[in-house]
Amino acid sequence: MATPAKHIPVKSLSKKNGCGIIINKLASNSLPLDEGIEQPHRHDHHVFVLQEKGESHMEIDFEKYSITTPSIFYQSPNQVHRGLKIEHIELYVMVINTENIADEYRRLLTQITPAKPLALNPENLKLIRLAFAICNDLYNSAKDALYFPILKNSCNTVIALIISQYLKQSKPTDKLPRSDIIAQAFTELLENNFTSFKRPADYAEQLNISAPYLNE
Repeated sequence: MATPAKHIPVKSLSKKNGCGIIINKLASNSLPLDEGIEQPHRHDHHVFVLQEKGESHMEIDFEKYSITTPSIFYQSPNQVHRGLKIEHIELYVMVINTENIADEYRRLLTQITPAKPLALNPENLKLIRLAFAICNDLYNSAKDALYFPILKNSCNTVIALIISQYLKQSKPTDKLPRSDIIAQAFTELLENNFTSFKRPADYAEQLNISAPYLNE
């Protein structure tokens, strides 16, 4: 049974990181999962991951996934997820606040959400690995002039490359289930109107559906 939403904690980006971006490269034969990762939780930020090697098992929106080949995956804010098992892993992870993502890419992210892990062919793996490596090097060069704008722009390049991969393999809108079409439209409305629309009924009216149906 799914954990009630009100009991699912929301993890925020550390206030110690003032720029709203964190990039790490992780490599381990066996990466232990702390209790916070093993329990269902949400983030208030975006997470982009390139898994180059190894095996990882996770649960996203209460659906389980196993990744054993080079893959990317994207987790949008408020998606419920938890880690189950990680072994012999090599990966890059980028955590970024919404305000640091270019407007065009923010709109496109609403179109691919919810996103599932996506396998990469060798050519695309090489390109995305290079982009992540550059971002990682820039992230660790905080004393350089123009540090933040260069880092931010490089991160948006990674985001664009990942979005491109998802769009290549996405279904045309006319082939999506109605629930997915509504979810995408709602996410875009929320992104653009969260300061003015406060009630589910406001969004339901814009989508021409009932508030109970939107809640469902």
